[in-house]
Amino acid sequence: MDNLRRFVLIISLVSFVLLCIGGFYIADTYNPKTIQREVGEPTPLTPEGQKYDPNNYTQQDLYKGNTLFIITPQRGDPAVGFFIAGYNESKASLNYIVVPADLKVSDANLNNTVMSLGNYFFEHGAGYCAKYLEALLAMDITEYVSLTFDDVAAIVDKIDSITINLPVDIKFIKTSTEGADYGNNVNFSKNEKLKLSGKDVVSILKFACDEGSYISPALSKYYEDAGVRQIHSKLTTDFISWAVEGLAKGYLIDTQNQDKFVTAFASLKDSFDTNLTEKRLTAMFKNISNSEEDDIGVYVLSGTMQVGKKVYIAYDGTATDLNTESSLSVSHIVENYFSFVRK
Repeated sequence: MDNLRRFVLIISLVSFVLLCIGGFYIADTYNPKTIQREVGEPTPLTPEGQKYDPNNYTQQDLYKGNTLFIITPQRGDPAVGFFIAGYNESKASLNYIVVPADLKVSDANLNNTVMSLGNYFFEHGAGYCAKYLEALLAMDITEYVSLTFDDVAAIVDKIDSITINLPVDIKFIKTSTEGADYGNNVNFSKNEKLKLSGKDVVSILKFACDEGSYISPALSKYYEDAGVRQIHSKLTTDFISWAVEGLAKGYLIDTQNQDKFVTAFASLKDSFDTNLTEKRLTAMFKNISNSEEDDIGVYVLSGTMQVGKKVYIAYDGTATDLNTESSLSVSHIVENYFSFVRK
């Protein structure tokens, strides 16, 4: 019995020593950034998930990648919108997939935590968003650009303005002394050729993102009397798609306007979070001048809207063609209108 007690005592002592050593090792090597992610603080933008270094790309004169653009109110905020731009050289077509910030994300690599794509960006950065969308859409995303509202306004003002097709009145009516006051900055009537300044674009974005702002009868009717949060979610995504289409048709297929846009973007690039080089930016536009307006495609990712404590859009594999309003499978869009597609 004494031998058994000695044996148990020795085993206990050895186990205690090993646990202490292990504990000291873990404490010494633990990365405090993990704590930041757990409490929801933003992590720096990194090019994680990118498939290659654009500077080492062997065909700098051709642009065969797809670029993820991310829009946030301010640096360090959750994103309010995403779109992916791609040029298909075989069809000479310029195409965009607009992705709602409320897209429901459940990442198996992150314990299947459910959150919106906008908050996924806030928690994990642009690289993780690119990697997630690559897997979801079966396409490669080679560059990313993260823009704040101020960045968007600066770009629009540098190119003078953008003209969009606004299919519904967007007007702010202040109903109380509380909440944001957009004044006369949000007072736009339905117009197929509405010219917007940088300030106008940002005012509409702020209004669309503000769930506490007033929803006019015209907006409510346009969105078929959906709830306030659903309307704000849809309006934010829709306005980004209208602005993207206006920018593409107004500036990206005309050679002179292309130069103006590239110059504006390059002059402001140092204020952006991006891995897109000026050389790659120029390469983007090398063949786009062969495109016509009919060669521009804008597709808005679709899904079932789930409303609870938060609004989520559960992706259903389809997207809506902004020009025809028809529903298409995303796999068809990616395979037929984007290059550098993951097989």
